[in-house]
Amino acid sequence: MKNNFQLLPLSIVMLTNRCDQIFLSALKSVQFASQIIIVDNHSQNPWPQLKKQYNFELINYPQAITDFSQAR
Repeated sequence: MKNNFQLLPLSIVMLTNRCDQIFLSALKSVQFASQIIIVDNHSQNPWPQLKKQYNFELINYPQAITDFSQAR
């Protein structure tokens, strides 16, 4: 959801491997940040559609995420 309000100078990293309502709620809830980076591991999310609604940068992570701190 792209809004016209002032974004906070904050970077948020989200790691995901699923496409569900929990992920979509989380993405919606962080739209106040000036930078949102999504690290995706084969989630099958509809990224082009989501990009029209929300502000984020997408990084495709090809290997299984087993160490979340390393992936971040």
